[in-house]
Amino acid sequence: MSRRVTLAVLLAGMAVSAIIIIITISNSIKNQRIRAEQMAETSVTETQPAVIGYYLKEYNGELAVFRGESNTPYRMLGVSINVMTDYDKKLLSYGIFAEDEIKLATLIEDYTS
Repeated sequence: MSRRVTLAVLLAGMAVSAIIIIITISNSIKNQRIRAEQMAETSVTETQPAVIGYYLKEYNGELAVFRGESNTPYRMLGVSINVMTDYDKKLLSYGIFAEDEIKLATLIEDYTS
């Protein structure tokens, strides 16, 4: 009888172990699916807006603000570049980039005062 008890205990232990393994694997798969869904939602909902920015450039001998890659001035500042150094004129011929209006305001202040 002790062999039967030992065999029964051994089989019961193997069955419990198999159940634990199956539950663990199914939970792992479920967690991976949840993480994949969360990553997919995050990548769709948290996209960053494109930075258009501003360029401070020379336009017809005056300072002008251009928005993004536009060739038409967004705003004319009415400041002649004739009084500026050759270095500043060269920089302004290429355009000086400002990410936002705060940095643009700082640039304008630097070049108009």
